[in-house]
Amino acid sequence: MTRSDQPLRLFGLDGCRGGWVVAESRGPAEAPAFRVERTLAGLLAALQGERALIAIDIPIGLPSGPPADDGRRRCDGEARALLGQRAVSVFSAPCRQTLAAKSYADACRLEVDARQRGTGISRQAYGILPKIREVDGVVTPAHQQPIEPGAGLWVREAHPEVCFAVLNGVRLGGSAGPAQSLAHAKRVCRACRALGAPCTGEADRLALLRDWFGPFDPAAVRRQLAENSADTLRISDVARDDVVDAVVCLATAHRIADGRAQTLPGGAAQIDDRGLRMEIVA
Repeated sequence: MTRSDQPLRLFGLDGCRGGWVVAESRGPAEAPAFRVERTLAGLLAALQGERALIAIDIPIGLPSGPPADDGRRRCDGEARALLGQRAVSVFSAPCRQTLAAKSYADACRLEVDARQRGTGISRQAYGILPKIREVDGVVTPAHQQPIEPGAGLWVREAHPEVCFAVLNGVRLGGSAGPAQSLAHAKRVCRACRALGAPCTGEADRLALLRDWFGPFDPAAVRRQLAENSADTLRISDVARDDVVDAVVCLATAHRIADGRAQTLPGGAAQIDDRGLRMEIVA
């Protein structure tokens, strides 16, 4: 079998303190294999010549402000409208000029200058600025091309809470109804963390993933990643929700490969000044 004849390898990635949690499987009902990649560039280099699709939880494609755009991505606004009570999980992507920031104050200044309005960026968005900078440095429009036969490497932006809403029955372009919205936050509370037990929010998400990959224990995955690490990865470098989010991104990679994925924003794609599509796929 030549590399171009190989089945499509599917990956879900979520950022963590130690780099990127990677979940991989070749088909539904196959338990994901987990590892941590220190950099996205390293993973992409390792996959050169393969046939692979990556769904990653990080903004791809960034606004630049007037006159090109208003400094906002439509997909972020539509994701917030879709999620309702979970809208706070969607951070507005920064303008590309803001990636040069050396401090939070610097980031806010650069963001206001680019958008020509506003008060800057959120602390949450600033916290993932290094990851956004890393991805913006390696993902190209070629990674967003349609998936075709033969060798290739494709990368799509996913947002875990949007992905979970879709797995729970939400149609993109609509809004989450009471029976479809995930009522509880994903992070494990302090009391449950001390007991090593899942909170309601995590349990709800694991239940949605069970139909795809069977049961898995985020705590056990964290221990396995630390124990099997060839370098200095610590268990604290990977959070439970990092593992869960990587797996729902993997489910989205399966949906993309099967032709069932949905995309925000609705209508024509929004393109940034590097030719990247600013979109969220679920």
